[in-house]
Amino acid sequence: MLSYFPHAPATVALLFITSIISLYAMRDELFRDKLTLIPYDVKLDKSYWKWITNGFVHGGPTHLFVNMLTLWFFGPLCEYTLGTPWFIVLYMSGLLAGSLGTHLRHVGNSGYPGTLGASGAISGVVLGTIVTNPMLGISIPGLTLIHPSLSLPAWIAGVLFLSVTLILMLRKDDMKKMNHDAHFWGAVTGFVIAFFLQPEPVQHLVASLNILL
Repeated sequence: MLSYFPHAPATVALLFITSIISLYAMRDELFRDKLTLIPYDVKLDKSYWKWITNGFVHGGPTHLFVNMLTLWFFGPLCEYTLGTPWFIVLYMSGLLAGSLGTHLRHVGNSGYPGTLGASGAISGVVLGTIVTNPMLGISIPGLTLIHPSLSLPAWIAGVLFLSVTLILMLRKDDMKKMNHDAHFWGAVTGFVIAFFLQPEPVQHLVASLNILL
């Protein structure tokens, strides 16, 4: 997928901008707090722009690294397949959907510490890539330990990701550290937009599975 980087200017820009802002925010907690989404506070001060800004700061180096590594792997192919303008729409829509899902769930909870990170947008990119390339092989650590060439078809990985994320999101752990709301709603948004733009790959997959059944 890295071979698509020359055709992915938005991915490169997002990697650079998000990394710079996040690294600066790690050194300046006041700056980070100004960009973090705390739904209860947003309701009070109407700072709705935090639905977007929270996606450009991260809680620490590991959080930033995992999200940017995922964008590094999936972003170029997704952008190449959908085109740069629609890739930007998908990315920002996934970010916004994840923020809105989080906001609606926690807006009445004054004790919710807030959320930050590009996970909603990244989840949207991952599902957008899977929708447009459902038979793409995705390496899974457990499988590659058995044999380096083993991989999971992207559509199976997508179903597993959505299912597990939904289960985790529905847990009654209101103060959990990982924001599964952002993951799930960002992923669903990426799926919907990619399917709207290019439904044929999924339609062909469904037709193939029907033949097998």
